[in-house]
Amino acid sequence: MRIVAVQDIQEKFKLHFESDCQILFRTLAITIVKYKTELEIDMYRINSQEAVSYQISQLPVYV
Repeated sequence: MRIVAVQDIQEKFKLHFESDCQILFRTLAITIVKYKTELEIDMYRINSQEAVSYQISQLPVYV
């Protein structure tokens, strides 16, 4: 009877642990994707600004 109770507790703990890990990893994955997207947007902005400033610097200057 006692062994069954211990196994039952272990099973419950295992299920809780697995679901907690799944939630944790899912949250981590979402966070990584979010920051990756934000980083790509920032890089796009930086590249766009560099491209614009480069184009402006290439304009002919009339004195």
